[in-house]
Amino acid sequence: MLSAIKFWIDATRPKTLFASISPVALGLILAKSQHSFSYFYAIITILCALLIQIGTNFANDYIDFKKGADTVHRKGPTRMVQAGYISVHHMKWATFTMFLLAFLLGLILCYRGSWPILCIGLISIFLG
Repeated sequence: MLSAIKFWIDATRPKTLFASISPVALGLILAKSQHSFSYFYAIITILCALLIQIGTNFANDYIDFKKGADTVHRKGPTRMVQAGYISVHHMKWATFTMFLLAFLLGLILCYRGSWPILCIGLISIFLG
């Protein structure tokens, strides 16, 4: 059980998560300086960014395995599907779930930010 959790944590590629938090953190710092800050929306924004990044990492693991790009000769961190630690089926559903959660939480942000936030979120999910 604990090893399965470790595999899923590794599949999120924790070292890449900073890439999703950095621009959000900068935006939140700017919003705070303009007195347009809400801790509630800040947390939702960070969660959406993290979920999109994790979904993208899961999608990469899944798609690279399906295309045959990940082999035992690949350099870099272990890919969980290729190594057999996570099944293709489970990775596919985890990818969908991460993007769905990001979309649903993003709807809360759309309430505050209107349609441009929806466009940014949908494009981010699509590109992920």
